[in-house]
Amino acid sequence: NSLVSLFRLVLACSWRARGPRADDALPHGSSDVDPMTASIVRPLLAAAVTLDVLLRPFGASLIWVFEITELLLLWVTMLALPWVAYKGGHISVDVMISYLPPATARQLKVGVNLFVAALCLLIAYHGWGATAAAWTRGLESAGLMQYPLWLSRIALPFGFGLGGMEFLRQALSGT
Repeated sequence: NSLVSLFRLVLACSWRARGPRADDALPHGSSDVDPMTASIVRPLLAAAVTLDVLLRPFGASLIWVFEITELLLLWVTMLALPWVAYKGGHISVDVMISYLPPATARQLKVGVNLFVAALCLLIAYHGWGATAAAWTRGLESAGLMQYPLWLSRIALPFGFGLGGMEFLRQALSGT
C-alpha cells in the first residue's frame, strides 16, 4: 500500500529514527530543539494526512489538514536546514574530492561552502523582501483557514539565513 509506504518514509526520515548520539548537541549551549521538533511534527502531519484520506470515502474530511500541513512542513524544513548544515548532513557528491590531494580538496570544499552560503543568504534576502511585502500589504492565505502570509514567508529568511551563516562559518573555518 502506497499510503503505508509514505508513512514509513516519513518516519524513517525522522531525525531521531537513528537514535541519539553523543555529538548531537549544537555548539554554544544550543539544544536539539529544531530536529526534535521535526521528528515530532512530521509523523503527526503524516498521521493527520492519512486520517484525512481515510475519512474522504465516508464523506468526511479534516478541512484544516492541507493548510496546516503546508505551513508546518515549510517551517519544519527551515528549522532543520541550519542544523543539517551544521551536522554535514546535506547531500554532497564527494567522489571527485576523494581523488584530489587533501589541500586541493579542502580548498574546493571552502569554495563550495562559500557558494552555498551566498546562495542561502540571497534566498534569505529575497525571502525577507517577500515577508515584508506580505506584512505591509496585510496579505492573507487564500485557503479555508486564512492566516497572514508573513507567517509562512518568514520561514525562508529564518531558515536560509541561519543555514547561510552556518555554511559561511564552515567556509571560514575550513571545515
